[in-house]
Amino acid sequence: MRDTIYRYNTPLRIALLADLHDREFGWITNSLKAHKPEIICIAGDVVHRVDTNTDGLVIHQTKYVLPFLKACAEIAPTFMSLGNHEWTLCDEDIEVMAETGVTILDNSFVQYKK
Repeated sequence: MRDTIYRYNTPLRIALLADLHDREFGWITNSLKAHKPEIICIAGDVVHRVDTNTDGLVIHQTKYVLPFLKACAEIAPTFMSLGNHEWTLCDEDIEVMAETGVTILDNSFVQYKK
């Protein structure tokens, strides 16, 4: 993974994250805190491999996803679209993710106003 910063003279500072695959995210949250984005966008694939043949919610098999989403939501308004690795999630999994404070976008959109 890499931390790439693009500097543009625009009125909005956006952090865009993708393909995190349930890794340890501490350095990412530290970078987000340091760069102070106005919004955080996560372009899917926070989940990695999970076992869909078990009882309970799939999201609870992940180690880092929920704490990371909560940390992002505490830094700035956070919007996440579902990626192909989230196909195993049921509606209840997505509700648990939304309870972290992140806005989940599943074939939907929101209009952000500063």
